[in-house]
Amino acid sequence: MALQGIYFSSPKVQKQYDSATKHPKGIMNDAYDHPEGPQTPSFGGSYAPRDDRPSAAYSYQENGTSRPHLPSSSSTLGFTPPKEQKRKNRCGAKCILIPLLVLFIILFLVMVVLYFKRDSSSEKENVNGNNPTDSEVKQTPSPPCLSIPKPVPFATLPERLKTELKQLEALIIKQVELGGPMAVTSNIVYMNKVIWEGEYGVMNNSETPKRKPSVTAILPLASVSKVLTVLMLFKLHNDGFVNSLDDPVNKYQSDFSVKNPFGNDPITLSNLGVALLGRVLGERFGNGAGYEGWIKNNLLDSFEMTDTSFVLDDSIKKRIPVGYFRPTEFSNIKEWGWLNPTGGVFSTVTDFAKYCVYKKLSESEYQISELALEGLSQIFCWYVLGDGKSVVGTPWEITILDDLLLRMKGGDVFGYHAAIQLLPELKLAFNLFCTHCEALRYHFIEQFNKNFIPALKDVLRNEAKKKIVLPPDTKPFIGVYRVDGLAYLRFLEVKLKEGQLFISINGQYDAFLLNYTKPLTFTIILPSSLPCVGKFSLGVDNDLVVFDIPSNVDGLCDKFTMYSAAPSGYVLGDAKSVVGTPWEITILDDLLVRSKAGDVFGYHAAIQLLPELKLAFNLFCTHCGALRLHFSTQFKKNFIPALKEVLRNEAQKKIVLPPDTKPFIGVYRVDGLAYLRFLEVKLKDGQLLMSLNGQYDAFLLNYTKPLTFKMIMLSSLSCFDKFTLGVNNELVVFDSPSSVDGLCDKFAMYSASPSGKTFFYRKRD
Repeated sequence: MALQGIYFSSPKVQKQYDSATKHPKGIMNDAYDHPEGPQTPSFGGSYAPRDDRPSAAYSYQENGTSRPHLPSSSSTLGFTPPKEQKRKNRCGAKCILIPLLVLFIILFLVMVVLYFKRDSSSEKENVNGNNPTDSEVKQTPSPPCLSIPKPVPFATLPERLKTELKQLEALIIKQVELGGPMAVTSNIVYMNKVIWEGEYGVMNNSETPKRKPSVTAILPLASVSKVLTVLMLFKLHNDGFVNSLDDPVNKYQSDFSVKNPFGNDPITLSNLGVALLGRVLGERFGNGAGYEGWIKNNLLDSFEMTDTSFVLDDSIKKRIPVGYFRPTEFSNIKEWGWLNPTGGVFSTVTDFAKYCVYKKLSESEYQISELALEGLSQIFCWYVLGDGKSVVGTPWEITILDDLLLRMKGGDVFGYHAAIQLLPELKLAFNLFCTHCEALRYHFIEQFNKNFIPALKDVLRNEAKKKIVLPPDTKPFIGVYRVDGLAYLRFLEVKLKEGQLFISINGQYDAFLLNYTKPLTFTIILPSSLPCVGKFSLGVDNDLVVFDIPSNVDGLCDKFTMYSAAPSGYVLGDAKSVVGTPWEITILDDLLVRSKAGDVFGYHAAIQLLPELKLAFNLFCTHCGALRLHFSTQFKKNFIPALKEVLRNEAQKKIVLPPDTKPFIGVYRVDGLAYLRFLEVKLKDGQLLMSLNGQYDAFLLNYTKPLTFKMIMLSSLSCFDKFTLGVNNELVVFDSPSSVDGLCDKFAMYSASPSGKTFFYRKRD
């Protein structure tokens, strides 16, 4: 139902108008009395409601006699100044003209001074951070909002993409020639097809002649295996077998129990936890085949991944390149056994590309693939990294790139590295499996994200422009259309510009392109110049716009219907904000700030929640758009960091040293962890610290009871290491000191390995 009416600046003006027009309910309620549409001279033509269509906003064309604009101030509405009475001029014309001329000159000079003073003071306010007014905020141009183009198949790969692929190939070849990776296999999938694949290096550097790896070479995937385990959980939840993702483990295995080393603190995600998840679910729902059987029957067979397994037989070992981690040292590949759910998958890039392709799947299999490509990345996000643009969780490592969420998963085991990345919005993915190639993996991902993805988006946008169609006659649609009932919209103008039909919003900017599909029907295309707020408020690409039949009088359409003129989910162009239902989410350092704002004429509201800090604010006010903006900005930039700093200082006060630190100080080596070689325990600034591989201080040790500490992450620790090594308050337990020299020879660190506990041994000269 569309509202018709004139908006007044005060109730007093509304009452005056209602009284004058004898309208019992007020003009604001007029449309509810006439659901068939307004019947005023300014809106010609017939109007028939369409009950079979979804909800929409209606716009009516101003093509008749226009109503006079009412004054916006109650002080002038309906009143005119009384006529001046003529008085006898005793002084004559000169007595009046001379003072007026002097006054005019003075006012002119004052206005010039004030004008420049205003400009300079405005600049000072901006420099000093003072708040501008509402009008200044409204006049500030909004930055363009990047939009995700619709993927389309290519008959032949565009030259721009071929160029970017050659650059990726050059990167790999250069890294191999520099003596980095020994064997590299990779592919890129787009629109259900492998559009590029590469195979470089050698299978075994000590062989003669040397064999080149192929895209069917098998490599261990390590942590990439987790994507299958988490997909298993999500599918069982989606099918109704797992009631809640927060269910305790013993609901599905009643005899399960664990001694919690963290006291009352919950056990969070770890390699051990993922392995346990897969084992329990496989035991409960595997029909006797266990975890491996369930994965094969429900996922691998559905994706036709025939070259993926958890078992190493002689035929598979021959297809695995040697995993060098030093020029003359290589790893001995083994099965992971009970730990298969967390890292035991062996596969090829060719086979794993099928994980990204779902064209030929049945309906039930298609649903599985949809979960794989979209569901997982949307649901499981637990840890925001310090760069303010990355999130790690179960199982993806997610980064915001412009308007895209990049879902990546990496895996590492001695001598081998793997990475997969999915972009469901573009139907794009890559797989990279290689040996001794950590640097290559980093640069490959960086170049793929910074060069190939933008190139693909540009190509798709250009393809979309080629498909924009004009109607046979544009005249019936061109004109100004008003809309009532949407606070952010007053009127839309349809106009012909540069050979295309545009819709502009409130006369400010061109918001939509109209793409003609059939008589009276268009789809809207959002140009990149549209601000993000406009996109978020008005809908998404390909929403319908349907015009009424042109009038018999002048051949112009009197009304059109815009579908889905309501909020929809967008990653905004600042690459740090996401809007959806209902929150507007901003990544602030390591926090997700959930905000929601509301506006109606003259009123503004905002709430903000930060559950991690148990913090929130509410702001309700009148005529305060600028205040709300600056209150929210100051709250995020000043108050939240201040609170975090206070909390960190409080935590520092509670750090305790043991009565004697000597037994614990020293260097401890570790075997079996790719990212750790040794830890050094040292006394520094009155605290026991652990340094990582001799590079930087990673943990504080907080003494809790004899031989037992809880480790606290230092802010200087890299985000990846924080995520890999555990979380605050994990246990470190030392053995009793030696009777010979009083030093501890070993300590155990919990949750620092797939088994859940790793032993570190003192290095003695």
